[in-house]
Amino acid sequence: MPAYLILGTWTLFTFVALFWIVNASLKTNQQVFRAPFQLPQEFQFVNYENVFKNYNFGMFFGNSLIYVVFSVGLILLISTPA
Repeated sequence: MPAYLILGTWTLFTFVALFWIVNASLKTNQQVFRAPFQLPQEFQFVNYENVFKNYNFGMFFGNSLIYVVFSVGLILLISTPA
């Protein structure tokens, strides 16, 4: 029973953190500092646009995706005969 309490607490903490991150990413800077836990009045997807345009996020994401696909493929290739 205590294990379920620990897992439930960890799950709740994780979902609250993810909600906070996504919620903040859809707000303007002023809204984030004025009301950090409220839902945004209107969604600001321009933040995501800025990340892709100004910080070359697409290249970094692509590199990570290639690395993950290669690693998982190699792990499956090695561990399947076992």
